[in-house]
Amino acid sequence: VVFYTETARNDMVSAGLIKAEKAFFANNTVDTEEIRFQFDFEVPETNPTILFIGRLLPSKKLSVCIDYYKQLCLDIPELNLVVIGDGPDAKLISDLSKSDIKVTWTGALVEESEIARYMKKCWLVLVPGASGLSVNHALAYGRPYATCKNALHGPELSYIEDERNGFILSGNLSSDVSRLKQFFTSSETTFF
Repeated sequence: VVFYTETARNDMVSAGLIKAEKAFFANNTVDTEEIRFQFDFEVPETNPTILFIGRLLPSKKLSVCIDYYKQLCLDIPELNLVVIGDGPDAKLISDLSKSDIKVTWTGALVEESEIARYMKKCWLVLVPGASGLSVNHALAYGRPYATCKNALHGPELSYIEDERNGFILSGNLSSDVSRLKQFFTSSETTFF
């Protein structure tokens, strides 16, 4: 039996529900070799940029990402937003990208050579809602990851250590924007 995480595998073995020699795990992941082939880590030198990556589903809370972006722009007018993905919430970003020149919507991208172009410029990957593979993607590119703690997340959320390699946000727009503003404007950020 293959479990989604090592923790799930160990829990089932410990509970005596399966023999250890019949239990395995395979974490959801990205092709890090391909990423290394396409991308050499460097500190982004562009204007501050938020990147949202994943299926544009209501559970991912793209609308919340847009709200954070708009609030942050009040104090950081040079802030950019890039959204990689497609899905039912595409109209939200399609409309915004037509009215705001600092917003880019790429649609669905699957080739790391295309994704790397945008990861290179991004300062922070922000998916306020359900987070899973996007966590792996951000960390493989050496980018901090931010999400809200009150969303339904995959086990990949355990990779995020608040204020070490990303942010576990409260979901309160005002306090979260304050934290993110500090990240984008501080000359003493420890993320890069």
